[in-house]
Amino acid sequence: MFRTFLISLLIVFLSSCEGSLEPYDRTAYLKGSITFKGGINSWPSKSNIIHAGSNEIDSAFGLVVVAFTKENPESIIAEYLSGQMYFTDSLPLYSEKIDYSLAIPTTPTELKLIALALQTSVGFLDQVAISIYSETLGDTIPKFIFLGASSTVSGIDFLVDFDNLPTQTFK
Repeated sequence: MFRTFLISLLIVFLSSCEGSLEPYDRTAYLKGSITFKGGINSWPSKSNIIHAGSNEIDSAFGLVVVAFTKENPESIIAEYLSGQMYFTDSLPLYSEKIDYSLAIPTTPTELKLIALALQTSVGFLDQVAISIYSETLGDTIPKFIFLGASSTVSGIDFLVDFDNLPTQTFK
């Protein structure tokens, strides 16, 4: 009788499992919007050359939100290879406003620089910071963000003013 009870209990237990034990997903997300001051006409073009430090920008090849665990990243390549840089897939170009979501798989973590990067040619390293996430929209002093496991932080918004780009913070 006791044996039958144990076998019945085991059958109920095994049939109620929907699968094996899955690892806990710790991925966190940053979400926000990007607004371009001046709309579509403000974007760089052959007739609208933008100046970023000593760079003259006359085209756009890609746009990504990028987040670093260092406040002053040494290089895009070094940060990427060390796992201290996260970025979105390429976002739409020549838009007035864009919503985005950035997955951060290694949490908990503190992000010390969140920027909007414009790729200015086909070269991966040809990136220009066009906005920095800060306390006040459009400011250039980075605001740190702490992300707990499986959290979502919304309101990470950017204002891009192509006539007033931030100091170039990464190479």
